[in-house]
Amino acid sequence: MSRAPDNIPSLYQLSAVVVLFNSADVVGRCLSSIPREVEVILVDNASVDEGGAIARSVRPDAILIHANHNVGFGAGCNLGWRSASRPYVAFINPDVRVRPDTLITLLRRMAKETHSMVGPLLLDEAGRPRPCKRRSSVWLDLCGLLPAAARWAPVGWDGKLDRAASVHNDGGTVDTVEGACFLISRRDLETVGGFDEDFFLYYEEESLALRLEELGGAAVYEPRAMAEHAGAASTSKVAALANLHINRSRIIFYRKRDGAVRGGLAAALFGLGVLVSVPVSLVNLVLRRKRIETPRYFYQVLRGLLDGMTATLHSEVHYPRDRIGSRSTSLPCRTPATGGRRSRLDAVRR
Repeated sequence: MSRAPDNIPSLYQLSAVVVLFNSADVVGRCLSSIPREVEVILVDNASVDEGGAIARSVRPDAILIHANHNVGFGAGCNLGWRSASRPYVAFINPDVRVRPDTLITLLRRMAKETHSMVGPLLLDEAGRPRPCKRRSSVWLDLCGLLPAAARWAPVGWDGKLDRAASVHNDGGTVDTVEGACFLISRRDLETVGGFDEDFFLYYEEESLALRLEELGGAAVYEPRAMAEHAGAASTSKVAALANLHINRSRIIFYRKRDGAVRGGLAAALFGLGVLVSVPVSLVNLVLRRKRIETPRYFYQVLRGLLDGMTATLHSEVHYPRDRIGSRSTSLPCRTPATGGRRSRLDAVRR
């Protein structure tokens, strides 16, 4: 098959990075869905299953990188794209299957954008479209931690846009795309410093969107491209640690975006929200209602909030001013962002 001219989007311009962590049960289906024209880079985050071997059997042409320990999702992505040879990079979770025309559709949309990341419509396990993500808000996140939030909280408490929002049909600029599957140019990754390795897991895509926005770009949703997302295949196996990491990253994000003082206030508010939820959970336990938050859940959430507040931030990544007008709060770097630092909480993947 001949290659298209450089000015016409072609899958020969695309590399796909897939980060593995104990993903043996899903990675084969993922790689089978990626067109053969696409260069594939696999980053195995010290898995203890046969995911790497399965991946190589499905895509023997893939570049396989072995991390000597679980460096985290963002650091794994950085290992991957820095080994890519093509001008555009797709980041695809191992529990995602892309449709035959998904990647070329995203590439064509990317060709119309400047300094942007482009994500597809994602379908959940039941085949339902997932709504787009909203920009993180301390107050809406707090609502989500309070009892029975689904009954009273405003739209967005769950991190999603209203399903009736026109962007879900028309596509266009959004606050951020989902990290499970998106495209970005290698040049933009180099310009913004790649993934922020201060996040071990979660919030990496919103961090990228903020920095692209500073360049005059945006996160773009393209509903004509579709992918199926089985949903947190690795973290569902260790849900308690997933709760820990999402709350750890949440506080780190607010510290870096809004400043140390506001980040500390966010951590305190979320901690109070968790404490308010404890007696409600006990009532649910007595009444034997279906949804019961366990003591382990509360422990991991509180531990994540504390760890996010006390974590030393290392990366060279700089954050722009947020829309609310806070100062840029990037800290002086202590180690290069490309370093494979070891996290003391290195047990899960998205």
